[in-house]
Amino acid sequence: MGDTAETVTMPARVLTFTVPADLDVLARAIKAVRGAHSYEEPVIIVSEVCASRADYSEDRANPNRWWIRGFGV
Repeated sequence: MGDTAETVTMPARVLTFTVPADLDVLARAIKAVRGAHSYEEPVIIVSEVCASRADYSEDRANPNRWWIRGFGV
């Protein structure tokens, strides 16, 4: 191994998903990603995050918001 003489560009895809805060579920998800990956070792980044869909802005009644428009609009 070591340095390469040239830069190689490869197509890539980013897959983002969430799992419950359960190490067994996370282990199964990582195993599935590794099993489906097309070559070598995939890059897997695990982050513990906290998110909310709450919107406390003054703009809550905006008719262009996705939750007001409904699906298929």
